[in-house]
Amino acid sequence: MDSTGWVNGAPYLPYTGRFGMTTKEQAQMEALACKVGTQLQQLRRGSKTLCLGTGEFMYLPFKIASYMGEKVLVQATTRSPVYPVDKEDYGIRHALAFPSADDPLIPNYVYNIGVGKYEEIFLFLERPLPKERIIPLLQALDSTGIQSIYIVVPVYGSVLNQFDES
Repeated sequence: MDSTGWVNGAPYLPYTGRFGMTTKEQAQMEALACKVGTQLQQLRRGSKTLCLGTGEFMYLPFKIASYMGEKVLVQATTRSPVYPVDKEDYGIRHALAFPSADDPLIPNYVYNIGVGKYEEIFLFLERPLPKERIIPLLQALDSTGIQSIYIVVPVYGSVLNQFDES
């Protein structure tokens, strides 16, 4: 249950590393990451690509990114606020702030996605969420002029992908 009282009924993915993994599960996760990464590579249109995990959900997205070809960078959103300074040799030059998609009362951030830095982003969500919960993050990313944002979200059994083509 999040701080607003909303409950996401979708289960967590078993291959996140969040709950530990056996050797067999590690091999299954690797095969899944390869399969998904190869499929996502076919969607790539740009040469500057970011795979963006959300919060604690970064291990599997980063593994998937390793199978998506050359010039794919990775990072994740965070709860940690850092003061940006747009100055040469400063570690955090740009910051975007938005409410967490998992809990809108918790501020989240993503750093160093300046205008023109990436042509496309693959945004990974661990569980399906109502579209209105990710709109603030999408609006923040849109402010950077990124040409394409792909939302990668698992589909569970009878739970359908809740995002349309727009």
